[in-house]
Amino acid sequence: MLKTLTSFAALAASVFLLCSCVTTDPELDSTATAADLVPESDSEPIAASLEACRYDEALALALKEKMYGVSNYIAECVMETHELIAFVEKYYPNAPKESMPTENDDGEIGCDADEIANEIRYTLARRLMRENRPQDSRKYFPKELLPTFDAYVEAIRRGYNFEADTLSRARGFWDAAMIVRGDGDALFSLFSVPEFVAQKTFATEDERERVRSRGITEPVSTIRLRAATLARYAAGLLPNNDERTARLLFTAGVWLRARDPEAADDFYKTLAIRCPKTEVGKRCLALRWFPTDVPWTREQAWDGVPENAEKRGEPAGDA
Repeated sequence: MLKTLTSFAALAASVFLLCSCVTTDPELDSTATAADLVPESDSEPIAASLEACRYDEALALALKEKMYGVSNYIAECVMETHELIAFVEKYYPNAPKESMPTENDDGEIGCDADEIANEIRYTLARRLMRENRPQDSRKYFPKELLPTFDAYVEAIRRGYNFEADTLSRARGFWDAAMIVRGDGDALFSLFSVPEFVAQKTFATEDERERVRSRGITEPVSTIRLRAATLARYAAGLLPNNDERTARLLFTAGVWLRARDPEAADDFYKTLAIRCPKTEVGKRCLALRWFPTDVPWTREQAWDGVPENAEKRGEPAGDA
């Protein structure tokens, strides 16, 4: 299952057919399609549509011209969420029969209507997830990703179940962290958007303000940070000077140390304050940082490595 999900996320990242939203246009009727938004002549470039604040038209043209980086940018950064939902519900209200992107005989990603519909809906699903709206996002996910989505939501609900004991809640948050660390791209990723924004020249002040309000300005490892934050929630429900608490904080810290050392430092300090008497805490304190080697895998971080057992599973460290 993990291999399928990883393949799907990589495939989606290469396609960049992403969702769009629409500014109100009284001339649009209920029988229109997204292709109808594209001018009959291709002489009007996407830039002209952006300058005129006709973002729906710009997006439709970008999709038609297979300029997926541009369509991705318009959908994720320029459009408001409610506009995006309105566009998808108007033009792509139903999930396509075949939701996985496919390759032709030349190894190229196809661009038929079903695949475009799937990518637009999938982009909306990820955006709603990043905005903490899983209850609204599920129907837009490709069916192949629903088991992962459902597992994540179930784990989060266990974490926030205030009637459960703290250990069960901690395990819920940790399970959610593991899902995000392993398959977070498939649920939350922006793919190429931050890199595109960093190089973008804005056509209008309205476009600039819309992008600024989204807070997408530079490439950051938000998936790792999201997973580490969930691990912190889990550790927060566990006792001080407890080896399990130390392992969770350590593991989350090493997820971040190479790409976001400032964020990783917060985990080191928390570990040093909360678990100085643990074996893990002593190792970190001796180095004043996280050791290079991690003696357990992600799967073993919760229970620890059984005595005489081999280190099995996904690496717990920076990879």
